[in-house]
Amino acid sequence: MRVLYVDDDWNLAGDMMVLMPPEIALVWAPDSRSAIEFLFGEERPDVVILDLDLPPYLSEDAESEGLCLLDLMRSKIAVRVPVVVLSRLPKDALEKTCIEHGADAYLEKPCSVPDLVRLLKNLVEGGG
Repeated sequence: MRVLYVDDDWNLAGDMMVLMPPEIALVWAPDSRSAIEFLFGEERPDVVILDLDLPPYLSEDAESEGLCLLDLMRSKIAVRVPVVVLSRLPKDALEKTCIEHGADAYLEKPCSVPDLVRLLKNLVEGGG
């Protein structure tokens, strides 16, 4: 399974690459621009893990960058790719907003890697 991990925290990205099981090919994008290049490239991901707090590229500020990227993904990509929002921001405050913007799931950091892997597999296999 090919997973695009969009997060500007390179320490966490490194940890994710080490902790993910071998059947998951994790591709890291540290910002929206890198994510867009990958999403519109030849090898699309099976699923996306998206942090909300990213350096501004599509938006005016970091707080709304992740949602802007999610909106772009939902409006411009012909094939729907499942998206898991993984954020330090409280779930109770943002889960509904993220789902309304097209996210398939919302998890708070830190999260259990086995739980995340199970969720990714369910979304890719259509069991959401």
